[in-house]
Amino acid sequence: MYSFWGKVIHGKKRGKRLGFPTANVRLHKIIPEGVYVSKTKFDKKWHKSVSFIGTAKTFGAVEIFAETHILDFNCDIYGKWISVKLLKKCVAKKN
Repeated sequence: MYSFWGKVIHGKKRGKRLGFPTANVRLHKIIPEGVYVSKTKFDKKWHKSVSFIGTAKTFGAVEIFAETHILDFNCDIYGKWISVKLLKKCVAKKN
């Protein structure tokens, strides 16, 4: 599977307004677009997370980015380094 790391940057804060704040990181490698079960390392501790890799097509975006929602986590980590391991890609089931 894939992994990436970087400093958390400010995004559009759409997730935060919806109740699911995300840590946004610039991608410097190609990772297939999609939603992933992930784990995120911050301050030497791993946290369960869910990550999105891709473009926010709903909002007309064209740039590929990475954003991660860390479960049961409520810390200001803007400007801090995180590492994210993508564990499993979520696939929508067809009926």
